[in-house]
Amino acid sequence: MVSGETFRNADSDLVLDSVSADRGTAFVNALKDFGDEFVALLEAGQREQLPMQDRESL
Repeated sequence: MVSGETFRNADSDLVLDSVSADRGTAFVNALKDFGDEFVALLEAGQREQLPMQDRESL
C-alpha cells in the first residue's frame, strides 16, 4: 500500500511525497538473507576512519 501527500514547496513546485507502508518490512527481510560474516565486515568498515581529503586552500 502506498500513501502520502501532495503539496507545493517554497518555489511553488508540486511535490508528490509517497510512502510505502511496508518499506521497512521489505528492507528487514532483505537483510535477513545476508550472513553474519557479511554483517561483521560492514560493521568493521564503519569503524574504520576515512583518510583526510586533500583540499585546495581558499
